[in-house]
Amino acid sequence: MSADTVDQILEHQALRPHVRAVHDGRPPGQTWARAESTSVGQPALLFSEPGAALGPPQPSQHRVHVVRSPWSTGPAKTLPDARAWSASLALAVAEALQGRRPVGQLSRWVDERVLATLTITRRQRRQSAPAGSRVAPAPSRPAVLRSVHLQFPSTEAVEVSAHVHVDGRSTAFAFRLDAWYDRWLCTALELGPRDRAV
Repeated sequence: MSADTVDQILEHQALRPHVRAVHDGRPPGQTWARAESTSVGQPALLFSEPGAALGPPQPSQHRVHVVRSPWSTGPAKTLPDARAWSASLALAVAEALQGRRPVGQLSRWVDERVLATLTITRRQRRQSAPAGSRVAPAPSRPAVLRSVHLQFPSTEAVEVSAHVHVDGRSTAFAFRLDAWYDRWLCTALELGPRDRAV
């Protein structure tokens, strides 16, 4: 057989695909029926108001004071109420540091640096728990917002100081809100004297 004939045979075989059946080795599919009703002690999840559980707290009975000075101004009309936003954020920060609220819930209202500092501070407070306990003891009383002071260095910035009563002690927060599209965003935070600043 000549080399040309071999080449022709090989070329003809390469053009014809060889199909072989493969045995299906997958196990048969199974489905599990969903339970129609929940147990008596387990309430159903509320999906109708997704923002309700993640939103900031709504404090009441606190004083709000807007500092007036020749260089201060007011907020832009397109932004939400800075007084309510500041009060809610101050109480949410206190609850997060107290352990009553996950720090991650504040990700919409604070930037990455502030969120990282809150996470570190919360971890340090857990690690300073008494020896033998894996987590810090649960706070006996919820945090209470006493007062909020605001000043507006520009129409798109608010500087806030807040007085909060946490675990039987008074503490103060200072933070800055900057306009972020159609809302406020906390870009700087200074906690009480024993905590670090951002």
